[in-house]
Amino acid sequence: MRDSAGLTQEDLAARLDIHPTYVSQVERGRRGVRWHTVLRFLDALGASLHQLAEAIAEAERQQRASGQ
Repeated sequence: MRDSAGLTQEDLAARLDIHPTYVSQVERGRRGVRWHTVLRFLDALGASLHQLAEAIAEAERQQRASGQ
């Protein structure tokens, strides 16, 4: 979703006033997030919960298609 929004990890981190390393860790699944943080990320991306659900479903389809 970040890529689709045309943002770098640094751009998103600046919008959220957090360190870019945190964004990287979240994206790679190395760091868990609370619901409030998910909502902050969506707001910073200008995205909705519906778009997040669609992105998750698409990522799962791609994983199944690649045999992972």
